[in-house]
Amino acid sequence: MIKKCEQMIKRLKVICEESIEEFNLPELNDLLQELDESKVHLPTVVSSWVSVKDRTPCHLERIIFFNGKSIQLGLYEDVNKCWMIKGEFYLDVTHWMPLPEKPNV
Repeated sequence: MIKKCEQMIKRLKVICEESIEEFNLPELNDLLQELDESKVHLPTVVSSWVSVKDRTPCHLERIIFFNGKSIQLGLYEDVNKCWMIKGEFYLDVTHWMPLPEKPNV
């Protein structure tokens, strides 16, 4: 499976390096279809920390947050603009990030 993935990546690099005049859209579409059918699961990029000054999560979204002292798993409650863990409220949160996707098993 790794060998096949490496071959597809090499093909993709060749397609992407071609000049715009020679760009082969059908070949790219074929490769993307092949990647999809191969069920190759490429690693996803882990989200980085988001400052609460920039934005906050959706109401009752499960997230990881940093309260200035430690990293916690909890929820964001949009009505009162606070962070919750098992009924306890935190107001001193500086950063948060969404939870990663669950693994494919």
